[in-house]
Parts: sequence; C-alpha cells; structure tokens
Amino acid sequence: MKFLTAVFFALAIIAPIQSRAQDQVIHYSEADKTMNAAIARAQETFPQFMVQYYEDEEVTGAFLDAFSVKVEMAASGSTSGEHIWVSPFIETETGFLGLLANEPVELPGLTYGSEVTFTLSQISDWSYQRDGRAFGNFTTRVMLPSLAPDIAQNVRDYLTPAPMPEDWRP
Repeated sequence: MKFLTAVFFALAIIAPIQSRAQDQVIHYSEADKTMNAAIARAQETFPQFMVQYYEDEEVTGAFLDAFSVKVEMAASGSTSGEHIWVSPFIETETGFLGLLANEPVELPGLTYGSEVTFTLSQISDWSYQRDGRAFGNFTTRVMLPSLAPDIAQNVRDYLTPAPMPEDWRP
C-alpha cells in the first residue's frame, strides 16, 4: 500500500522554529479522502496566501518568518514523498527556494536548514502566522486526532479557529 508520509511539526509549531524538535511522523494512505481534501483546499487557497505574502513584504519588509509552506519531497526508497515544512521561502523564476524547517526523516543528505527548490505542484499546505496564531495548516488540522491529547490541545490553541483570515480577499 502506498503511503503519503506527512511530517508534522507538533513540537516545532509551538516552540520557536530553531528548536529543531524531532517531528512526529504520521502516515496516511494516498487514498485518504480527508487528507486529500485538506491538501486540495490548501492548494486552492494558495493564491490568496501569496497575495498576503507580497502585501506583507511591501508593508513590513520583515515578512518571511510569518509564512511557511509544506512541500512534498521525493523520499528515498518510497513511491510517495515526505511532506515537510519549508520556511523561509522565496519565489523564483522557476518555482521556489527555501530552507527546511524540520529535520527530515526520509530525505537522505538533507537536514534541518537545508536549502531546497520546489515547484507549485509540490506544495501541500501553507501556514501564515499573525498575532501569535496560525492560519492555514489544513493538513495539521486533519492530524489533530492522531496526536497525543496534550500535544493536540497545544496545537489547537495555536491554530486559528478558521483556517482562512476573514480579511483576505476571495
């Protein structure tokens, strides 16, 4: 059975990103309808996320830390990939360039902070932090029932009730 490997940063999402906490790995079937719907919703709303990304850049100039993307990277010895957070990241002429924000599990030769390139089609989620809370995180929200109750509660407290900010234009 093929698996979609989702690397979840339950500890790093709460602590500063520099914590380098070993992330919990949760496997989902590639046929998991709930996870696939979360990925589809993240991809569908990604253009709005990028509008905010560029608006924040113009307003603050210090926008990179507030924006993260989860990217599917080809995993060694697997037909599916490892989904891992990348932050900060920038858009390039051919896609995106960023730094791994988690310690990879199935990506030999890469470590926390490794520079990676990726394309739009590899993005499976996004996260936008404002006022100490996180929007987006569609896949994270699906994973909550799989987490230990105390960790899940900490993550729920960090996530906004709705994944999309009300003030974002449609």
